[in-house]
Amino acid sequence: MEKYSQDDIRRKIIGLGESSVRKSYYPLLQEKIFDLEEKQRQLMETVRTLEEREVELEKLLEEKDALLHEVNHRVKNNLQIITSLLNMAAHAPAKSFEKSFHDSLKQVETISVIYQDFIFSESYTEVTLLAFLKLIAVNARADSSKHDVEIGFELPDEEVIISIDCAIPLALIINEALSNAFQHAFTDNVGRLIITVQASEKAEKNWILSICDTGPGLAGSSCDMKNGEHVSEGFGIQLISALSLQIGAEYSYTDTGDGACFKIEFKE
Repeated sequence: MEKYSQDDIRRKIIGLGESSVRKSYYPLLQEKIFDLEEKQRQLMETVRTLEEREVELEKLLEEKDALLHEVNHRVKNNLQIITSLLNMAAHAPAKSFEKSFHDSLKQVETISVIYQDFIFSESYTEVTLLAFLKLIAVNARADSSKHDVEIGFELPDEEVIISIDCAIPLALIINEALSNAFQHAFTDNVGRLIITVQASEKAEKNWILSICDTGPGLAGSSCDMKNGEHVSEGFGIQLISALSLQIGAEYSYTDTGDGACFKIEFKE
């Protein structure tokens, strides 16, 4: 058997030996090395992807637990609100019990309007004020059967985003103010209602919502005011007062000379 030195073997492997003139193993070996390096790179990329996915799954699990806690918290709060509404209706005088009960049903429907916007929200914690404001106004007019009353809106270009915890009490306040306007301001089924939302000059991220009508004003209505305070304390005023206190909002009724105007200032 012919013996080769180490130099002969090396030259033959890298294509320098006489028997390797036509066929070199070096390019094939180099190609295999490149292939192994590429597979190693792909494997490392797969490992990184799996690690990132694991982190994402852990984050989603934490978010799911937080959302479940938030949902339970809000369901509890809103059941308490509904219970309070029904209790207030139950203590109404017998002659107005039917109306009070009907009003409570409308208030529960208002809560469902907020959740309709909330469910389709991407954040699950906030809603758009303007979206449910228009819907509540149209529903209040339909419920009053005063379809000829014109509703106008003066709204900011920017979206006003509020938390769900603020949105529900605020929506109930708006619904009550609108119901009062349709009940007392438009006895002949004609007139105009202007709803305005504008930034407050007092503080950043504060908003003032106004509901002004072209009715007879406050004289003789259930919303009479004396020195800035309400003379009567009907079901609607009690509700507005309690809910405003809950969200730290300030409200007022004023006589404009051309009708009545309800204003409430709240935080975004």
